Amino acid sequence: MEFTIEQGITFEDLSKTSQAFAEVIGIPATLKIINEHKGRLIHIPRKADEGFQLCELLGKPVASELCRAFGGTQIEVPIEAKLQRKLKHQAILKRKSAGVPVQQIAEEFGASRRHVYQILKDIREGKVL
Repeated sequence: MEFTIEQGITFEDLSKTSQAFAEVIGIPATLKIINEHKGRLIHIPRKADEGFQLCELLGKPVASELCRAFGGTQIEVPIEAKLQRKLKHQAILKRKSAGVPVQQIAEEFGASRRHVYQILKDIREGKVL
């Protein structure tokens, strides 16, 4: 799943590591890093040289800010499983609100009907989202 700012992702939705990035480079740039490198260990050099792959992804000014804050470290980019789950639940609720049958929603999301019903129940009870 690709994350975008249009999904309404907030600072609080992010893991601690991603929040640390977002404090320095903002949420949109942080989401670019997550989308490109989630689950991988990345080395952040002390200086953003042209060979630094995040220069291409973020642009040199943003990559330079990242290097100033985290230069000389290796960081494992989170997969953001909690955020993925939240967005999946929002999408299921949206489909159900649009009148899509639970069986079809289950097929679209690769889940059982029972699991879709449980997600909808949890949303109604305020346990998720």
